[in-house]
Amino acid sequence: MKPPLYFDLDDTLFPSTDFTREARDNAVKAMIAQGAPYSFEELRLALDRIVEEKTSNYPYHFDLLAKQFNLTPLERYVAAAVAAYHATKFHMTPYPEVHYVLTELKMRGYPLYVVTQGLPKKQWEKIIRLRLEWLFENNVIVTDQKTPEFFKSLEKGVMIGDNPESDIAPAREAGHYTIRIRRGKRAHLPSNAHREITDLRELLTLYK
Repeated sequence: MKPPLYFDLDDTLFPSTDFTREARDNAVKAMIAQGAPYSFEELRLALDRIVEEKTSNYPYHFDLLAKQFNLTPLERYVAAAVAAYHATKFHMTPYPEVHYVLTELKMRGYPLYVVTQGLPKKQWEKIIRLRLEWLFENNVIVTDQKTPEFFKSLEKGVMIGDNPESDIAPAREAGHYTIRIRRGKRAHLPSNAHREITDLRELLTLYK
């Protein structure tokens, strides 16, 4: 019986840090194109502060930004930012090796799962835009928080993720084998993973 392989989504299968940076950049540029009399740096820094304070899942980042800089009519600037942000989604792609590796692992008989933290609709949207849904079918688990208790509720398997704090430590504590991939904004952080890799193709030599 082959163990289930649990994959984190953001910065494991999909370069979410890079995408988010580009999408927010484009949103701010769109506000400037509509006439916002401020520099890119001013608006971009303010947006980062708003996101940090309200978290990334807050739905009104651009409304707060427009209000902070007294941009009127507010609806025009917010609409421009939202349109530019969502237009960036048309360019979303997974890491280059993802489709090949997942397809090969699926053909080898490994049960594949996405285990991700966030809002269910938002995470599913990413999966569908990345054209990964057929590889996981309905094996997509979205949770508010990845805790040892959460991982204990899953069949024992292999957790593959980039985040030492939310992907590796709690999964290992719950008894799963853990593989940390060094990617994204947390690539420099230490972890207690059983194994570390830099490319998902390394999984193909581990799981034959």
